[in-house]
Amino acid sequence: MFRSYFVLTLCIYGVLAALEDFDEWQYDVGSPSINNGGGDSKCRKDLLLIVDTSFSIGENDFNNNVKKFLKNLVTDSRLNVGPDGTRVGLILFSSVVKTVIKLRIGQIQDAQQLGNYMKSLQWSQVSGGHTRTDKGLDLAKGIFTQESPLNYRRNVDDVIVLLTDGEPRGRGDTLQLTKQNAQDLKNRKITLVAAAVGRKSEERQFQEILKELATSSDYFLNAKFNEMDSILGTLVAKSCIKPGSCVCGEITSQPFYVQPGNTKAMARWPKPTFKCATGGKVALQSIVVSPSVTSPHAFAPGEHVISYTYNLRGGVKVSCPVKIIIKGLLCRGKPFHDSRQICCCGTIHDVSSGYACCGPDYYDTSTQKCCSFANLIPKNESCPY
Repeated sequence: MFRSYFVLTLCIYGVLAALEDFDEWQYDVGSPSINNGGGDSKCRKDLLLIVDTSFSIGENDFNNNVKKFLKNLVTDSRLNVGPDGTRVGLILFSSVVKTVIKLRIGQIQDAQQLGNYMKSLQWSQVSGGHTRTDKGLDLAKGIFTQESPLNYRRNVDDVIVLLTDGEPRGRGDTLQLTKQNAQDLKNRKITLVAAAVGRKSEERQFQEILKELATSSDYFLNAKFNEMDSILGTLVAKSCIKPGSCVCGEITSQPFYVQPGNTKAMARWPKPTFKCATGGKVALQSIVVSPSVTSPHAFAPGEHVISYTYNLRGGVKVSCPVKIIIKGLLCRGKPFHDSRQICCCGTIHDVSSGYACCGPDYYDTSTQKCCSFANLIPKNESCPY
């Protein structure tokens, strides 16, 4: 019944060609939930992002995945960007001439402004040839010249996040220089988190290189371009703790679907766990879940973050996020509830008795009529031929 109704009310400009994809097209992620809680927001670091913009990244992945990830990272409440929280700097690296400090640490101290800056980066202005990771790390050495935390803010720990899609390349000793520069930074007690992204993220040789660059293999992450947000919670956690502390990875659910006629879908998820790099047992004092829900629970379409905060003896807190994905009926990308709303050729209207769709319009059938599927005229007039 629903499919028949869908076909009858399709727009007349090309939507029929996409009918074969209807089963997948009708379900998608809805608008984000207003609940984007990030748990404990006591992260306070001097954070330097070193981001690969070599040609292998590509304009499409840079615009659609890398920039989105950077924006989501710096606006994540768990990272706690702000004057009294985490302050962020940005180095972009590729060829020698395109490897530059784009933002000094703390140059932009408002999270939303910083997120907008990440969105504004233009591929044509930042892209370059080789992957001169050594040059990016060398610039970092000029920023973090002393041991952590004696650099930008002398009582705040220093962290580097290296984001790259390939092995260091450029000249014969590029890899050797990269490893040496990374070691120099680690010798200064800088925490170095390395993330392999893109098509090569699962290549063993590439992973082993980045694990060697990172503070330890526990500070290595990997994800394909279109899955970068899956490492967001873990990257935030690893950026906000000292090596040897306790960390918790982010759990992302499989999609749950709202059935036609319903407004919510029931979701189930496992209780997250954490581990401490130092090993041994820890004393758990309490667990705080925000929002206060338990599995299973019904959610509206969108992405919902449930934060588990484990309070450990000694004042240590470990935040474990669970992301629940609910997909529902969409009308040109926007979710709607078919029990009280109707989609007219990409436009959502509230259901009213005696009304019908005419193209994107929703009209009163007692006073108007629809001609040629999209042309509204007074009811007492004749449709033009």
